[in-house]
Amino acid sequence: MDITCKPLYRSFLVCVGLLLAISAMHGQDKIALKTGQEVTGKILEVANGSVSVSVGAGTIPYPLANIASVEMAAPAEIEKARAASVDQAIILLEPLVKKFKGLPADWVPDAMVRLAESYSQTGKESASIAVFQDMVKLYPGSRHQVRAQAGLAKAALKEGKLDEVLTSLAPLIAQANKTFSPSQEDGRAYSEAFLIQGQVFEKQGKLKEALESYLTVVTVFYQNPAAAKTAQEQADSLRKNNPQVVVE
Repeated sequence: MDITCKPLYRSFLVCVGLLLAISAMHGQDKIALKTGQEVTGKILEVANGSVSVSVGAGTIPYPLANIASVEMAAPAEIEKARAASVDQAIILLEPLVKKFKGLPADWVPDAMVRLAESYSQTGKESASIAVFQDMVKLYPGSRHQVRAQAGLAKAALKEGKLDEVLTSLAPLIAQANKTFSPSQEDGRAYSEAFLIQGQVFEKQGKLKEALESYLTVVTVFYQNPAAAKTAQEQADSLRKNNPQVVVE
């Protein structure tokens, strides 16, 4: 090689090295600790109340209680599960949920909800309930509890435990009544909550209260299209069969 080209060649190698380093950094996960420290590495799993992170040549466990937030891209299986059949979604999501449940990354509770709903659709109600109960325990006070509570109430309704349903829905309904502009995610959960409440009231013969609940879904918490459609159909049926029932 010509001596005059060596400096240029070395600069080229340095640039390539920097680009590779930057690329590697972008593929890593980030953990913000409550102490203000940031950790960059590869999150391996959540176990025994700690998050195992591959950092450099070793693996370090960080207690979940000490973690403020996490930046971790959703695995490819999450996107695949969205377009998959119910049975295939269970196959894709089960290992992810087992490995990462409790991690404060939004895709994890999203995966848990989809897994729980898939269990329910295939008749595995006990497995569905267990996932929702895990969400309540692992994400206390978070927005993800709204979805978990709605899921548990829906399961209790299937089992005919009407009083239990209303008890579990009470804090969710109270929260919804204080909300004027819910997020899309919370709105979907509130849709389910009022729909379920209406179904319970209708079974109990409280037709006016049932109609009010259905119409609340249709007019206020319509963010869940499937729930809104069902609520409208049930409201129409209730009014058709009971024309004396009106909501002021």
